[in-house]
Amino acid sequence: MMAKRRSKNVSDAEKDILLQLIQPRLNVIENIKTDGATNKMKFSVWEDITVSYNALQTSGQRTSGQLKAMFDVMKRKTKKGQKP
Repeated sequence: MMAKRRSKNVSDAEKDILLQLIQPRLNVIENIKTDGATNKMKFSVWEDITVSYNALQTSGQRTSGQLKAMFDVMKRKTKKGQKP
């Protein structure tokens, strides 16, 4: 089994790009439903965001899981009043 490789830290510019890509799709991502159709739509939206994000990025590729985690951390920090 391969060990996880650490990615580069996320820059403020990368966070801004992610937020710009998420904004028009936020209603799907933040939907609280968890039925099969909704989850399939969420997965599709995250894959679309990942493809768009990686096309704009020059500092390395990120997976949809990494982008989701990045967005979750940004949301948590915003709720706590910290800088995302």
